[in-house]
Amino acid sequence: MKKQQFSINLNEWESWLIALFFKRITFDGVRECATDNDETYQIIKVIENAMTQLAAQGMAPR
Repeated sequence: MKKQQFSINLNEWESWLIALFFKRITFDGVRECATDNDETYQIIKVIENAMTQLAAQGMAPR
């Protein structure tokens, strides 16, 4: 699948909150929203990618 790049305008607090959410979401939490385990793993991969990008901007909750 072709990668797409997009941007989203968030203030620092909003960026921190989304990073915190990504850190706290569990497999079961994602699984409840996904149609199957394969989709769950795909979503988690996207979350991990987003977390890497947020961390590069200084948004990496411990």
